[in-house]
Parts: sequence; C-alpha cells; structure tokens
Amino acid sequence: MNNRWDSNTEDEDPQQWRKMTGEERMLLLEHPFILHPQLGRLMVDIDRCARHAVKASADTMHQPRSIAILGMAGVGKTALSRFWLEAAKSKAFEEGRGGAFPYLYVSVPPSATPRATTTMKGLLTALLNAVEASRFKEKRRPVSTWDMTRYLIELLQAAPIHLTFLDNCDRLIDRQIRRISDPLVGLLKDVTSQARVSMVLIGRAGETEPIFDTSPQLARRFESPRYLNPFVWDRDRPETVMECCSLLRTIDHMLPFDESGLWQEDMAYRLIYATGGFLGWIMKLIQSAATSAIYMSESTISQQRFAEAYTACIAATSQGLDKVNPFLPGNFSEM
Repeated sequence: MNNRWDSNTEDEDPQQWRKMTGEERMLLLEHPFILHPQLGRLMVDIDRCARHAVKASADTMHQPRSIAILGMAGVGKTALSRFWLEAAKSKAFEEGRGGAFPYLYVSVPPSATPRATTTMKGLLTALLNAVEASRFKEKRRPVSTWDMTRYLIELLQAAPIHLTFLDNCDRLIDRQIRRISDPLVGLLKDVTSQARVSMVLIGRAGETEPIFDTSPQLARRFESPRYLNPFVWDRDRPETVMECCSLLRTIDHMLPFDESGLWQEDMAYRLIYATGGFLGWIMKLIQSAATSAIYMSESTISQQRFAEAYTACIAATSQGLDKVNPFLPGNFSEM
C-alpha cells in the first residue's frame, strides 16, 4: 500500500509526528507516492483510457484507446501504475460496486533466450496467470502459443477485463535488431481489438518505441507516447527550479519531522544533484536519511544524515559516478 503524498495537500498539524511512536514514524516512510503534476496528468490519461474501455465493451462501434508511458528507470512509471490500481480499488469499495476488479497489472518477464517463441510464451503465461488469479482457476491450459492466445482472449472477454497495465515492455524488443516480433505484435493487437481491452504500456524511453515503429496498425490503437522525465535544475529556466523546490517542499511537509528545509534552494540543489532528479533516487535517499534520524530521535533531518545516506545508497552506484558527496562539509555549491 502506498502512502500518498499529494503536492496539493498541506499538513494541517505539522506537530502531529510528535504524538507518534518510532515505529509509526517508520511506517509512514514506507512506500510513499508523490503525486506531483507530471504524474497527475498521467493519472487523467489513464482514467480516460479506462472510460474508453468500458464504452468499448458495451458498444462495438467504440474502439478502446491505449497509451504508452515511457521514461528512464527510476522516474516513477511502475509506482504510478500501482497507485492508480490501488486508487481504483478504493473507489470501487467506497462506491459499493461488487463484482470482480476489471483491471490487471502484468510485468513482462525477462526472456531466458532471444528466441521470439520463448518471449511469446513467457508473455502469454504472465497474462494468463494474472487473469486466472483474478477470478478463474486454470483448466487444462493450452500448450501452443496460438491456442494460448485464443484461451487468453476468451478469459479477457469473460471476465471482463477493461484495462491492462503491461510493464517492462522494452523486454519485448530484440535488442540486436531493435524490433518486436510479428507474433508479439499480433498478440497486442488481439488483446486490444478482439478482447477490446485498453492497454497502458510501460517501458524505458528509447527502447520501447520500436513496438510502434514495427507496426503502424498497432500504433494507430495508441495515443502519442507520454514521457515521464526526471526533475531538472536549470537556472536559465526558473520554472524548473520552482518545480524541484515545490516537490521537495511537499515531501518535507509530509515527513514525520519538524521542517528540515529540503525545499530551500541550496539544499534542494544538493538533493537534485545527488539523485539526478530521479524521483526513485530522491525517495531512497530521503528515506535512508529519515530512518537514521528517527533512530537517533532527532526532530529534523540534518545534512549529516544526508551525507551518510548518500554514502550508503548512492556513492557506489551508477548514479554516484563522477560525483562528490554534496552533503559533506566543504565548498560544494551550485555549478
């Protein structure tokens, strides 16, 4: 379960954390989700796809629409899809809507070999497992990929499933020839056209686009790709600095501490420099520093805690390559 940290939400009682135990404060740090404006716009796009799918299931003249959400690892693509699904479940529960949940999340499994048939079977197996887990019990599942496809379409129609998130779609691409195989293209077209399911394809930018380049017919079923980007700090574009500071102000206000000044420009720049502006790295760094501060019974997160967290979480990774620890005492400043 995600803890939603909304950029439009202010903490009404900033001292509330003082009433919490250490365990309660730690729990608040688990699986946070920052609904910043980029993600908010994508939530609206996914909502629209879901509505299209419901109409398409009742009216054959109405075509389901699909989207692709692309970006580098760590920008929040997977977290967004899981948050959307949790929000949809909560809404269905609050509205008292019975019946099975009409949405799926499937991660494309890594292929053991570059053979297209292996990738095809792996994807079909993952899709069938997800559909059957939602409400069906496996009954003599077919072996051939052709029969598995027919069986999958029947299950999707019987469920019915309106919207499917397909994560790690870059794994469908043969990296040597930068193409997706014709059988995989056919499977995606069958899911959207025959089963009348809207899809949200999630993958790495620069690696997933060949799915649409290979098949213009499939591309027509999708809206233009949405790109989710890291946060950028560019003094020549003041709006980028404001966006970074706004994000960090939201995080600062939602943490179980007194205000730590994460959003002040000097500290905000250090955090963006350290993490490359990737939301996943930002949260990992802040969680590590915050956890240490809670163990030490501190009321704010100090720069010392961030220096320790940087060494533990980032320094030895690709994100720390050719960087200095920006939180250590010294003359580090904005470049």
